[in-house]
Amino acid sequence: MACKLQKPKFEELFFSKTNEFLKVFLLKQRAVSPATEKSYRCGLSLFYDYVTETCSISPLLFRFTDCTYQCVLLFMEHMQQELGYAPRSVNSRISALKSYLEYVSD
Repeated sequence: MACKLQKPKFEELFFSKTNEFLKVFLLKQRAVSPATEKSYRCGLSLFYDYVTETCSISPLLFRFTDCTYQCVLLFMEHMQQELGYAPRSVNSRISALKSYLEYVSD
């Protein structure tokens, strides 16, 4: 008998709340500047590209539980070694990811 993997529920998907985070939480509730929103959008987009292109994981399968400490470390390593990002840029992208994770954990 073959094992059948269940498709995750929408609310379990890591990228399911990004639009709400960027458009509602950051802009309306925290009232951040458009430049800050753009920086957070870039950070999350870069992580999306890392997950989907570098790790070859469908965004329809990548869950919050898949974003482990090890995953974030590998993402940081990817930004430094593969993309040539300076430490300050890496920290900025990680800050966006951290804020998003704090938002969705509430």
